[in-house]
Amino acid sequence: MARSSTNIPYSKLRQLITILVVFVSFLADPPRFNPNYRQVKAKSEAWITEFCSLDQKMSARISRCNFSYFIAIAAPEAAPAEYRTLCDWGNWVFPYDDMFDDGKLRDQPIAAAVILESLMSPMRKQGEREMNAPQQERIPIIKVHDTVWERIRKRRFADAMADYCAGALMQVQDFSSHKAVSPEDMLERRQLSAGVSPLFSLVEYAHKLQIPDYVFEHPAIREIERLGIDFVLIFKGESVPHNMVAVARMSGLGAQEAFDHVGNMLDSRYERWEEAIREVPSWGEEMDKDVEKYIQGVADVVRANLYWSFKSERYLGKDGLVVQETRCLDVLRTPEFLRNECPS
Repeated sequence: MARSSTNIPYSKLRQLITILVVFVSFLADPPRFNPNYRQVKAKSEAWITEFCSLDQKMSARISRCNFSYFIAIAAPEAAPAEYRTLCDWGNWVFPYDDMFDDGKLRDQPIAAAVILESLMSPMRKQGEREMNAPQQERIPIIKVHDTVWERIRKRRFADAMADYCAGALMQVQDFSSHKAVSPEDMLERRQLSAGVSPLFSLVEYAHKLQIPDYVFEHPAIREIERLGIDFVLIFKGESVPHNMVAVARMSGLGAQEAFDHVGNMLDSRYERWEEAIREVPSWGEEMDKDVEKYIQGVADVVRANLYWSFKSERYLGKDGLVVQETRCLDVLRTPEFLRNECPS
């Protein structure tokens, strides 16, 4: 990471910390990769740029984010059309989600509720849509998602998006009310707003799995999904105040202490993951095949997030692969969210 251009000595501004060991347990296996990556990445990014009339800066930001790489690992067996749909959703979710993370809506719950309701409207049942009428003019970034929904039209995906919207609004309300929480509490709250559960439904759609509701209601499957979300959240760095390391630092821990605390949270979840896998029952040979693919899909989403976090420039800039190899991360001693006493 680039050093500061101020006259303050570098050692007083920044420090090196050791990050947690992550390529263990089920994540020790190397990722599989969708062969359609390069072709679809270019088409999806060009499409959203034209659809939303994005300027060059935002278009370049989406390209650097490289969510198509994430999807290539999360859905390695997806056919080109389904893989493209998942890439379109991924290239949509980050500019949309950033409005609530660190954008103009992050402390505006009323305005945020309007945007979130607009997003959900087409995915609601007919009667619910009528209750929420009249409809406001839909902004381009929401129209992008409308096209994704038209391609998917799966109830489980709509339910997951409803949870995401509820969680995003809760996050904005917490931020606007300056409500501080512990890393464990934040992990609980971010289960919804992180946008991970829609990915599980997207992988289910992309791999054409046929799994009934009673399977998803089983405690072992619920635990696997919950842990999958936790893994994704814990692996994120401290770039925004609601990421786990940032929350730990805001609760009073030093930089290395915060990373160690989050590492302990991760270790306990590896054990729970292995236990949950052992608790999955059999529903018959044919059903078991799809259930096994779904569990593999959850694991692949976690694996995708891990590899993508090092490769993408979203969190670690251009130093991601060096950090992956050395496990050494250069961080600010007093990041902006501590200087501003930013709420969670």
